[in-house]
Amino acid sequence: MRTINAELDRVFRETVGLALMARPKGDSSCTLTVAFANTRLFTVDATCYWDWPGAAHPSSGWNTTTYDLATGKPLDWTRTVRFPAAGTETFDFTKGNDVVSLALRQAADERNDKACIDEAFRSFECDGSRCRNQGAKKMADWKWSLLLSPRKEGLFAAFNAYSEAERNCRGEGVLLSWRDVRALLLAPRTLP
Repeated sequence: MRTINAELDRVFRETVGLALMARPKGDSSCTLTVAFANTRLFTVDATCYWDWPGAAHPSSGWNTTTYDLATGKPLDWTRTVRFPAAGTETFDFTKGNDVVSLALRQAADERNDKACIDEAFRSFECDGSRCRNQGAKKMADWKWSLLLSPRKEGLFAAFNAYSEAERNCRGEGVLLSWRDVRALLLAPRTLP
Protein backbone atom coordinates (compact mmCIF):
# COMPACT_ATOMS: atom_id res chain seq x y z
CA MET A 1 0.00 0.00 0.00
CA ARG A 2 2.93 2.33 0.62
CA THR A 3 3.82 2.29 -3.10
CA ILE A 4 0.23 2.98 -4.12
CA ASN A 5 -0.15 5.78 -1.58
CA ALA A 6 3.07 7.40 -2.83
CA GLU A 7 1.78 7.24 -6.42
CA LEU A 8 -1.60 8.72 -5.45
CA ASP A 9 0.17 11.47 -3.51
CA ARG A 10 2.24 12.26 -6.63
CA VAL A 11 -0.93 12.39 -8.78
CA PHE A 12 -2.64 14.67 -6.25
CA ARG A 13 0.34 17.05 -6.14
CA GLU A 14 0.52 17.09 -9.95
CA THR A 15 -3.21 17.86 -10.17
CA VAL A 16 -2.90 20.73 -7.69
CA GLY A 17 0.19 22.04 -9.51
CA LEU A 18 -1.61 22.06 -12.86
CA ALA A 19 -4.62 23.83 -11.35
CA LEU A 20 -2.39 26.53 -9.87
CA MET A 21 -0.46 26.98 -13.15
CA ALA A 22 -3.72 27.56 -15.04
CA ARG A 23 -4.79 30.39 -12.74
CA PRO A 24 -5.83 33.18 -12.75
CA LYS A 25 -7.31 33.17 -16.26
CA GLY A 26 -7.72 29.43 -16.82
CA ASP A 27 -8.84 26.33 -15.03
CA SER A 28 -7.68 22.78 -14.49
CA SER A 29 -9.21 20.05 -12.38
CA CYS A 30 -9.21 16.29 -11.96
CA THR A 31 -11.75 14.19 -10.14
CA LEU A 32 -10.37 10.90 -8.86
CA THR A 33 -12.81 8.09 -8.11
CA VAL A 34 -12.18 4.69 -6.56
CA ALA A 35 -13.95 2.64 -9.23
CA PHE A 36 -13.15 -0.78 -7.78
CA ALA A 37 -11.42 -2.31 -4.78
CA ASN A 38 -11.08 -5.82 -3.42
CA THR A 39 -8.30 -7.78 -1.72
CA ARG A 40 -6.30 -8.07 -4.98
CA LEU A 41 -7.03 -4.98 -7.08
CA PHE A 42 -7.53 -1.26 -6.47
CA THR A 43 -8.73 0.93 -9.36
CA VAL A 44 -8.73 4.72 -9.58
CA ASP A 45 -10.48 6.50 -12.46
CA ALA A 46 -9.59 10.12 -13.25
CA THR A 47 -11.76 12.60 -15.14
CA CYS A 48 -9.81 15.76 -15.93
CA TYR A 49 -10.59 19.13 -17.49
CA TRP A 50 -8.19 21.83 -18.70
CA ASP A 51 -8.81 25.35 -19.95
CA TRP A 52 -5.38 26.94 -20.32
CA PRO A 53 -4.97 30.66 -21.02
CA GLY A 54 -4.15 31.13 -24.69
CA ALA A 55 -5.27 27.63 -25.71
CA ALA A 56 -7.55 27.33 -28.74
CA HIS A 57 -10.20 25.50 -26.72
CA PRO A 58 -10.66 23.65 -23.43
CA SER A 59 -9.89 19.94 -23.28
CA SER A 60 -10.76 16.98 -21.14
CA GLY A 61 -9.67 13.43 -20.61
CA TRP A 62 -10.37 10.20 -18.79
CA ASN A 63 -7.85 7.72 -17.48
CA THR A 64 -7.81 4.71 -15.20
CA THR A 65 -5.15 2.87 -13.24
CA THR A 66 -5.59 -0.54 -11.65
CA TYR A 67 -3.08 -1.38 -8.94
CA ASP A 68 -2.09 -4.94 -8.06
CA LEU A 69 -2.20 -4.94 -4.25
CA ALA A 70 0.36 -7.77 -4.07
CA THR A 71 3.05 -5.68 -5.82
CA GLY A 72 1.78 -2.12 -5.41
CA LYS A 73 2.38 -1.58 -9.13
CA PRO A 74 -0.10 -0.69 -11.86
CA LEU A 75 -1.51 -3.75 -13.60
CA ASP A 76 -0.32 -4.05 -17.20
CA TRP A 77 -3.41 -5.29 -19.01
CA THR A 78 -1.36 -6.13 -22.13
CA ARG A 79 0.39 -8.77 -20.01
CA THR A 80 -2.83 -9.93 -18.36
CA VAL A 81 -5.38 -10.45 -21.15
CA ARG A 82 -5.00 -11.22 -24.85
CA PHE A 83 -4.89 -8.32 -27.33
CA PRO A 84 -4.68 -8.56 -31.15
CA ALA A 85 -1.35 -10.08 -32.13
CA ALA A 86 1.53 -7.68 -32.72
CA GLY A 87 2.93 -7.73 -36.24
CA THR A 88 -0.41 -7.67 -38.06
CA GLU A 89 -1.66 -4.37 -39.44
CA THR A 90 -5.36 -5.21 -39.11
CA PHE A 91 -7.59 -7.65 -37.27
CA ASP A 92 -11.15 -8.93 -37.75
CA PHE A 93 -13.06 -8.03 -34.61
CA THR A 94 -15.88 -10.47 -35.45
CA LYS A 95 -13.47 -13.42 -35.25
CA GLY A 96 -10.81 -12.20 -32.81
CA ASN A 97 -10.24 -13.98 -29.52
CA ASP A 98 -8.92 -10.91 -27.69
CA VAL A 99 -10.17 -8.11 -25.43
CA VAL A 100 -10.30 -5.47 -28.19
CA SER A 101 -12.38 -7.70 -30.47
CA LEU A 102 -14.67 -8.56 -27.55
CA ALA A 103 -15.18 -4.86 -26.77
CA LEU A 104 -15.80 -3.96 -30.42
CA ARG A 105 -18.28 -6.85 -30.85
CA GLN A 106 -20.22 -5.66 -27.83
CA ALA A 107 -20.03 -2.05 -29.03
CA ALA A 108 -21.24 -3.09 -32.50
CA ASP A 109 -24.65 -3.81 -30.98
CA GLU A 110 -24.81 -0.13 -29.93
CA ARG A 111 -23.02 1.22 -32.99
CA ASN A 112 -25.81 3.32 -34.41
CA ASP A 113 -27.29 4.24 -31.05
CA LYS A 114 -24.40 6.28 -29.67
CA ALA A 115 -22.25 8.82 -31.49
CA CYS A 116 -19.25 7.96 -29.29
CA ILE A 117 -19.40 4.27 -30.24
CA ASP A 118 -19.55 5.22 -33.93
CA GLU A 119 -16.51 7.43 -33.38
CA ALA A 120 -14.66 4.56 -31.66
CA PHE A 121 -15.03 2.46 -34.81
CA ARG A 122 -13.77 5.39 -36.90
CA SER A 123 -10.79 5.87 -34.56
CA PHE A 124 -9.82 2.20 -35.04
CA GLU A 125 -10.18 2.78 -38.81
CA CYS A 126 -12.62 -0.11 -39.13
CA ASP A 127 -13.64 -1.09 -42.66
CA GLY A 128 -16.49 -3.50 -42.13
CA SER A 129 -15.15 -5.93 -39.54
CA ARG A 130 -11.44 -5.26 -40.21
CA CYS A 131 -9.85 -2.69 -37.93
CA ARG A 132 -6.37 -1.18 -37.64
CA ASN A 133 -4.20 -2.91 -35.05
CA GLN A 134 -3.03 -0.17 -32.66
CA GLY A 135 -0.44 -2.61 -31.27
CA ALA A 136 0.95 -3.74 -34.65
CA LYS A 137 4.45 -2.46 -33.87
CA LYS A 138 4.50 -2.96 -30.10
CA MET A 139 1.89 -4.25 -27.72
CA ALA A 140 2.39 -1.30 -25.34
CA ASP A 141 0.69 0.94 -27.92
CA TRP A 142 -2.64 -0.55 -26.82
CA LYS A 143 -2.28 0.97 -23.35
CA TRP A 144 -3.77 4.29 -24.48
CA SER A 145 -6.17 3.09 -27.18
CA LEU A 146 -8.31 0.86 -24.98
CA LEU A 147 -8.40 1.62 -21.28
CA LEU A 148 -9.53 -1.20 -18.99
CA SER A 149 -11.08 -0.60 -15.58
CA PRO A 150 -12.51 -3.35 -13.34
CA ARG A 151 -16.01 -3.01 -11.96
CA LYS A 152 -17.94 -5.38 -9.72
CA GLU A 153 -20.10 -6.41 -12.68
CA GLY A 154 -17.28 -6.82 -15.24
CA LEU A 155 -14.34 -5.16 -16.96
CA PHE A 156 -15.13 -1.69 -18.31
CA ALA A 157 -13.42 -1.14 -21.68
CA ALA A 158 -13.17 2.53 -22.66
CA PHE A 159 -12.24 3.45 -26.21
CA ASN A 160 -9.70 6.23 -25.85
CA ALA A 161 -8.35 7.01 -29.32
CA TYR A 162 -10.61 10.03 -29.74
CA SER A 163 -9.55 13.28 -31.36
CA GLU A 164 -9.93 16.64 -29.62
CA ALA A 165 -13.18 17.19 -31.54
CA GLU A 166 -14.63 14.08 -29.85
CA ARG A 167 -13.01 14.69 -26.45
CA ASN A 168 -16.42 14.45 -24.76
CA CYS A 169 -16.39 10.74 -25.69
CA ARG A 170 -13.29 9.97 -23.62
CA GLY A 171 -14.28 7.54 -20.89
CA GLU A 172 -17.19 6.09 -22.88
CA GLY A 173 -17.13 2.35 -23.48
CA VAL A 174 -18.71 -1.02 -22.81
CA LEU A 175 -18.85 -3.40 -19.84
CA LEU A 176 -17.42 -6.87 -20.57
CA SER A 177 -18.57 -9.79 -18.44
CA TRP A 178 -15.97 -11.35 -16.15
CA ARG A 179 -16.80 -14.75 -17.66
CA ASP A 180 -15.81 -13.52 -21.13
CA VAL A 181 -12.70 -11.73 -19.82
CA ARG A 182 -11.48 -14.82 -17.92
CA ALA A 183 -11.41 -16.71 -21.23
CA LEU A 184 -8.85 -14.15 -22.50
CA LEU A 185 -6.36 -14.43 -19.63
CA LEU A 186 -2.76 -15.03 -20.70
CA ALA A 187 -2.01 -16.91 -17.46
CA PRO A 188 -4.14 -18.12 -14.57
CA ARG A 189 -5.17 -15.17 -12.40
CA THR A 190 -7.97 -14.55 -9.97
CA LEU A 191 -10.37 -11.91 -11.23
CA PRO A 192 -13.56 -10.70 -9.54
